[in-house]
Amino acid sequence: MRKSAWVWLRFAVILLLLLVLAEGVALAQDETAERPTISVTGTARVSLPPDTAYVTLGVVTEGKDVLAAQAANSSKAQAIYNTLLAQGVKKEDIKTVAYNIQPVYDFEKKPPAITAYKVENLMEVRLRPLDKVGRLLAATGTEGANMIYGLRFAAELNQDAARSHALEQASVNALRQAETVAKALGATLGSVQTVSVQLGNSEPPQPIRLSETKAADASLPQVPISPGQVEVWANVSIVFCLN
Repeated sequence: MRKSAWVWLRFAVILLLLLVLAEGVALAQDETAERPTISVTGTARVSLPPDTAYVTLGVVTEGKDVLAAQAANSSKAQAIYNTLLAQGVKKEDIKTVAYNIQPVYDFEKKPPAITAYKVENLMEVRLRPLDKVGRLLAATGTEGANMIYGLRFAAELNQDAARSHALEQASVNALRQAETVAKALGATLGSVQTVSVQLGNSEPPQPIRLSETKAADASLPQVPISPGQVEVWANVSIVFCLN
């Protein structure tokens, strides 16, 4: 037999094997597809007290020229930075997030004329522990901070444990739903076909008033802060086969 004939024969055998395997896979898929399935979603929420605060603060100044505006802004921004360090904030927890210079126009003049320059210097600060937040905000205000916004709270130290607990509870919830429906239908649960997971955080309105702190400088006012509770939620969706 010629060499080319052997090649064609081998090709035909391989092709036949592939067709047989494909048919077997298709039959298996058809068998699975014909089995009824049930889709359920379990939800769980875990509340925990926040342990970290984030706030954006800084200073906005104006000057007749750019250099004067920058000099005034830099002096106040440095004072705010030094106050943060003196209050126990770590350098790595202070991050500059914006530095802008823009002209201030007098639009009553024709054409509009530049009358001054505005300089904005903003920094994001991570604060721990939370019982220092109110007094720290007051301290930075006395040093010239005239922009304070975006205060938010997070549970960073115990968040992984809370997420694991929420996932476990959501999975158990989904399984109970599936077992209840299967029992009502006179069936039993089979294998798991698919699983999808969603995780998230929210801050429901559950205010907790910060206790008054005794600072070294008692003249500083205590800014009232309510961190509330951080809520970790999980959704687990599972598709089961029914027997």
